[in-house]
Amino acid sequence: MKQFFTVWLLLASVLTTRAQSPCLTYPTPGLYSYTVPPGGPFLIAISVRGADGGGNGSTFNRKGGSGTRVNASFSVQSGDQLTVIVGRVGGSDFDFGGGGGGSAVILNRSGTLSLLAAAGGGGGGSFYYGGGGGQGLGTATGGAGGSLTMNYAGGGGGGGGLEGAGSSGAPDESPIRTAGGGSQARLTAVSPGGSSYYNLRNGGPGFGGGGGGGGSPASGGGGGGGYGGGTGGGSNGSSQGGYSYVSPLGSSPEIIEGTAGDSQLQNGLITFDFPLAITQQPISSSTVCAGATVSASVSASGSTLTYQWLKDGAVLTGVSSATTATLTLEKVQPGDAGKYRVVVKGFCGSDTSSVFALSVNPVPKPTLSSSGLISCANPSVTLTAGGGNTYSFTGPGIISQDASNGTALVDAAGLYSVIVTGPGGCTASAQTNVEIKSSCVTGFELIHTTSGQVLRTLSEGELINLATLPTDQLTIRATTSPGAVGSVVFSLSGNMTYTRTESAAPYSLFGDDQGNYRRWTLKPGSYLLTATPYLGAAGADLSGTPLTLSFQIVNQTPTGSPSVISYTLMNADTDQPIKVLTNNEILNLANLPSNLNIRSNTNPATVGSVVMILNGQQTRSQTENQPPYALFGDNIGNYKVWTPAIGSYTLTGTAYSGTGAGGQAGAPLAISFRVVNQQPAARVSAEAGEDLEVKYFPNPFTESFTLQLQGKGKQPAMLYDAYGRRVWQAQETQPEQLIRLGNDLAPGMYLLQVGQGETARRYRLVKTK
Repeated sequence: MKQFFTVWLLLASVLTTRAQSPCLTYPTPGLYSYTVPPGGPFLIAISVRGADGGGNGSTFNRKGGSGTRVNASFSVQSGDQLTVIVGRVGGSDFDFGGGGGGSAVILNRSGTLSLLAAAGGGGGGSFYYGGGGGQGLGTATGGAGGSLTMNYAGGGGGGGGLEGAGSSGAPDESPIRTAGGGSQARLTAVSPGGSSYYNLRNGGPGFGGGGGGGGSPASGGGGGGGYGGGTGGGSNGSSQGGYSYVSPLGSSPEIIEGTAGDSQLQNGLITFDFPLAITQQPISSSTVCAGATVSASVSASGSTLTYQWLKDGAVLTGVSSATTATLTLEKVQPGDAGKYRVVVKGFCGSDTSSVFALSVNPVPKPTLSSSGLISCANPSVTLTAGGGNTYSFTGPGIISQDASNGTALVDAAGLYSVIVTGPGGCTASAQTNVEIKSSCVTGFELIHTTSGQVLRTLSEGELINLATLPTDQLTIRATTSPGAVGSVVFSLSGNMTYTRTESAAPYSLFGDDQGNYRRWTLKPGSYLLTATPYLGAAGADLSGTPLTLSFQIVNQTPTGSPSVISYTLMNADTDQPIKVLTNNEILNLANLPSNLNIRSNTNPATVGSVVMILNGQQTRSQTENQPPYALFGDNIGNYKVWTPAIGSYTLTGTAYSGTGAGGQAGAPLAISFRVVNQQPAARVSAEAGEDLEVKYFPNPFTESFTLQLQGKGKQPAMLYDAYGRRVWQAQETQPEQLIRLGNDLAPGMYLLQVGQGETARRYRLVKTK
């Protein structure tokens, strides 16, 4: 009787572990149909066992043989149909039995049938011979019938195969006792077994029916059915089991042949197993900051997979992705830290992943405050941050910052931010706004508009002779405290009336284009210039302390013979002036750059030639025909190097109206100077003059140093870098003043000048970082 069952994979109740029995078992003889569900392809492990032969061996223990077992794995696709044929055990009549039916699995893919695996049934037993066991690979033909016995009892029928039915056994003296052969194996139906006398020893139906047993007590057993039928037994010996088959599509094939005379009278058996395996484990661990999004994923093979994530061994709830292959935790907090696993269940079992360990570090809670408001008297303020281990400040006017202690010195108004890093490396930010309480204009500088260099600092009542300047590309720049203010409003009156508002540094009287100064066409006459700072742009908001300067412009060409009027000590590395030399000057190499030169300054600025003669510890004679007139020469303004030896010197320079010392000679200018190399005795320096004592410390310094003055009242002070550029100045210094420079200035040597004119003092300072 045919039996048809449709079995679908989507059976939630079949969730056993892989260590248990296969998930689909067909233990009952018959015909079944199995449809592969969506989600494929899948790898299915198939096991096929043929039925045992009949015959219980009650007299002489001549049992039938056991069926063959075939194991192999196959790749199947969603929608494939698998036809399952399970063979039945051969019929038994005490010692005599029919052959067992074969078992098989057939693939139907889009109407094309393919035999995947077949296992032969065992041969039936007889009075004299036990049945043969199911066999391994063989031909697909039907089995032959058994021969006659010596007393003419009939032989057993042969088992059926895929290419033919089994033959009947040799005839008995009574035709009705002749054993029939098993039917031909078919891919779509169960094949009946061979008949026997009184149907007591019929062959088992299956994939190729087993042959029937002989019809008398001395007859042979029937052959087993299968891919190829076994020969029935008779006077020539025992019956044979059926042959087996494994498709080349299968992997890891295994064939276990049946055992002769070892029938357990078992039907055939077919099992399906969809192996489940986690093919990719989640990452082992992750350390994140609170508020982050974290993901962990697994990949698995198997059918109808489901997922359930666990946290510290308990089912994870309240997370939508906890039942998916990828767990996503959003905005994690320290309470989300723990050990996560996922249990993957499939049609044929379950598996648990390795641990994903999550650590969540807290995010710091930063604070940021300012020490006050920026003012003219207090041009910088300190920002203080807290709540972390390290700090990084950003903003418009940072002079210096301390990443460990969380402080920053700033000198400009605006919005400042700090990024705070906590113990676990997590960061957070805070902001504060620094405002200006008051501001002031501290000075005026005459600027070369082409080069952007400062030609001189203008003082009250200044006389500017255009004929003696190296260029007519000029403007005036205002300096402020703090260095950046909202705006500066200029008001110029006198021989020329002009007003201008500058809302961004540099604050130039005649404007600029992103630092490129615009030229001023100067007219001789007397002028009064006032510059007023404001907190807001375009002259808005609170005004600060203005500065007024009166000056006069002339254009008078010097008369008489050309002359050398002074000497300037030059930095040969930067081509910038260091100082104007005076008679009997002492040059301390400890306070000067290593590479020097001396420039002769003439009236007029350009003469025919200059002859310079140096006598003393070193001697040199140099004739220069074009400016700059350098004692040790130059290459188009690039000064050549002089490293002076320690000792006393006399320098005499004479200007001529013609080249090569030709033409009219001017009056020579001679000065004496001495070169020494005296290192400072201590980091706190003091120099006492007749009326002025100057102390500056520490030296070297990092971001600031203290300047102390005694005597002569308040003095102007300026600081120059190695290029001769003024980087700081104060019109009037206090008796004790902290000068903050921050880290915007590069490390190196700086020249501090206190006072002006012939009484000015100059000191060498070193900035270390």
